Amino acid sequence: MVNLPTLRYIRSLKNKWLACAGLHSLQQLLRLSPGKLKQLDANSRYILFTIPKKDGSKRMIENPPEPLKELQRKINDYLQAVYYFTRHPASFGFCLRVKNEQHPHTIYTHALQHTGCHYLLNADLKDFFHTVSWQKVYDVFSRPPFIHNEAAVKWLCHITTHAGRLPMGAPTSPVVSNLAATALDLAMDALARRNNCRYTRFADDLSFSSVQPYSNTLKEEVLACIQEQGFVPNLNKIKDFGKKDIKIVTGLQVGRTVSLGKEYWKKTDMLLAQLSSLLCLMQHRPSITVHNQVEDIKEKINGFLAFAKMIGGPENEKIQQTESRLMNMDEELEMYESLAWDEIPYQF
Repeated sequence: MVNLPTLRYIRSLKNKWLACAGLHSLQQLLRLSPGKLKQLDANSRYILFTIPKKDGSKRMIENPPEPLKELQRKINDYLQAVYYFTRHPASFGFCLRVKNEQHPHTIYTHALQHTGCHYLLNADLKDFFHTVSWQKVYDVFSRPPFIHNEAAVKWLCHITTHAGRLPMGAPTSPVVSNLAATALDLAMDALARRNNCRYTRFADDLSFSSVQPYSNTLKEEVLACIQEQGFVPNLNKIKDFGKKDIKIVTGLQVGRTVSLGKEYWKKTDMLLAQLSSLLCLMQHRPSITVHNQVEDIKEKINGFLAFAKMIGGPENEKIQQTESRLMNMDEELEMYESLAWDEIPYQF
């Protein structure tokens, strides 16, 4: 179980950070000695690599060196505390959760805002982190609620940006992107209200819903507003849902309630099928490699189930069916593993 911070604790983090006007007080709060500052400058190179995206393209990850990443984690804790008390009600992604919070901002509660709607418009921000430039980060830290002086602002920009914008891989990028999108949330919320819609944002996903048909110009107004706020719309991911359409918000199906939808369970069934095939392979050609693949897939399925329980509740029939299938496979696995592994001719 995750140990969530208390409201009192994050309020103290917020107050400590917002009390720091100058660079020296910030560095004292972060317990940075002159030696550590020199180490940061000496190890400032990011490690770049790519990971595959769902559409087959590549996503560039910029991994900061460990000393810098450790500092960014500390800064993130403080900035998340600040953002918790200043965020727009429509912002749901990358948000801190607090112990005993009545209305946490999560992917589930984000979708919940649009239950009962008959019409839905989804839009997407292209390269969200990378469009938050050094200048946008500078603007964030030089405006209220922050009171940092010029030296402190420039140092924070130096610590949180790479190649002139937020890097995809730094611990601080999610919260800084949210802070930079505050003006966007205000503008989008005002636009939604003019069109009798409800607006929410989960990271780079924007959703507008209504019980009544909204204006035919809403899509164009949303795209124009994104550009006016200094972001780039992803024209391939803007989608309208009519009254009879199955509505999807950040991957969750929205109707009278929030559910996972068929596509989610198709992925889970596919993983179960892969697991079944590997168990057959274990029976005939046991190996450490296959055993590790089995454990990886089991971990993914358990992750899918944990998320499903959060959305659909533990009594959901599909969850119970999946758990039962996984339990049966576990029993098969135990039977294969009951053999002495040192007696098996491993295949590598």
